[in-house]
Amino acid sequence: MRGVIWDTMMIVYGYFSPSTHKGWVKETKRLEAIWRKNKAEFEKEIELIKSDHE
Repeated sequence: MRGVIWDTMMIVYGYFSPSTHKGWVKETKRLEAIWRKNKAEFEKEIELIKSDHE
């Protein structure tokens, strides 16, 4: 799960750095919460994020 989130955040924010730290952390926590509650919703959210940043 975290590998999927990491790859997705690379698409959205680029490499993890001090300037992107807050966005990475906020989005990672949000996605982890979705993953804990509903795995199918997590997959949909990942696909939505990826499609928005292609």
